[in-house]
Amino acid sequence: MKNIIVIILLLFIAKMKVDAQERSFAIEGCIPRMKDGIIVCLISSEADENQVIVEDTVRNGCFKLTGRVEHPTLCCLTTNNLNILSPEEIEKGQNIKWTYTTIFVDNVPMNFEAESYGNVPVDVPIGKNFKVTGGSVQSDYNEYNLMLLAEAEKDKEVNDSILHNLQLKFIHSHPSSTVSVMLANDMLQIGYRLHKEQIIELEKAIVSAPEDPKRFAEFQKNCQIAKRSAVSSSIVNLSLNDINGKSCNLIDVVPKGKYVLIDFWASWCGICLEGIPEIKNIAKQHPDDFIVVGISADTKIQAWKDSIKKEGLTWKQYILTPQGLKDFSAKYLTRGVPYYLIVNPQGNVINAPEHPENIKNQIDTLCK
Repeated sequence: MKNIIVIILLLFIAKMKVDAQERSFAIEGCIPRMKDGIIVCLISSEADENQVIVEDTVRNGCFKLTGRVEHPTLCCLTTNNLNILSPEEIEKGQNIKWTYTTIFVDNVPMNFEAESYGNVPVDVPIGKNFKVTGGSVQSDYNEYNLMLLAEAEKDKEVNDSILHNLQLKFIHSHPSSTVSVMLANDMLQIGYRLHKEQIIELEKAIVSAPEDPKRFAEFQKNCQIAKRSAVSSSIVNLSLNDINGKSCNLIDVVPKGKYVLIDFWASWCGICLEGIPEIKNIAKQHPDDFIVVGISADTKIQAWKDSIKKEGLTWKQYILTPQGLKDFSAKYLTRGVPYYLIVNPQGNVINAPEHPENIKNQIDTLCK
């Protein structure tokens, strides 16, 4: 009898696996005034992938995108009319129309709905006369975006503080939603911007994500990493080399007793270089209480050294080792440079400002 029960369970599990493998998405749309020949394309928007998943050409006013995703995936559905324009129109930039619609694709039937093609906005996920439906994940995503839309209509501008509060409100009211996990993972990105209490609040608020266990596992991992890089925590160590190639550690090269800006940059990073003049000015204004330490994410040593000379950088410079570069992304939850940290005289990180202007405002306050 026991053997029969075991066999039945194994067959049931095998059937579930086959069913999961056979599931796929089908995104369909028949939009009035959507001309034949328009190209419709689905692109993954997870992290920095920007990978084309599938595309179709509108026929008889309709399109259908089919395929399979490993788990619910944030995507961009684009449409463009380049195929049906003349070379002269394209050259002159006349009558060109592109649309970009963010959707959450799951392996379920989905519908792209609009009263007419003219109602499809350039870059908005949902509107009064336009939406994408199908599946619980997209339903939650619609609800979240309608919250943002209602707030934007009320206050005209959704600043970072309002956005953060709206996201927390959605997370607490949807503790098992894939969308909540996505929002929480975004909040956890970039170390030293959340307090430990805020990280614990997120960790307790989200209890599961049955439609997306992969994303939920990533969230649980990110929570543990983020706790180690919470505001007021000590510096997470990274392996470096100095300008002479001698190995050293980040925790050892950041002096104590003054406020320190750790400037993570690279010679190939235009935004990093644009911020250098302002950082120089801040250092000049506070010579007694503030110093800068540069940490490069370059992989080409000579390019790094040439840039130091060209930019006239007078503060101490170090470069991440290959392992240090990997740890920089993994342990700080960063997506690259520029990345700034302000360290207090006791050696604890008090902020990860986004722009040199933010650095100036905080240092001016701290070093009065």
